[in-house]
Amino acid sequence: NIKLVVNLIPFNSIERSAFVTPSPERVRAFQNVLLQHNIRTHVRTTRGDDESSACGQLATIVAKEQRKEQQQQQRAKEATNSTSSTLQP
Repeated sequence: NIKLVVNLIPFNSIERSAFVTPSPERVRAFQNVLLQHNIRTHVRTTRGDDESSACGQLATIVAKEQRKEQQQQQRAKEATNSTSSTLQP
């Protein structure tokens, strides 16, 4: 007799993910499967998804900004190399 509660936290869709946010009906269906097996559950309310700060989204935003910065640095480096090679005799 282990007493436990399974917190169900719906996934928040993020860019470049194969996963999508489940519908409320799908979450309830999964919850019902657990309840049928006498597993207590609680569906957590999603928070922060409207601000892109929900679980997983902040990491995606940071990674995207880092890639953008790296691309800008690479372009600047290439432009510098291109300029310096045309100035040589």
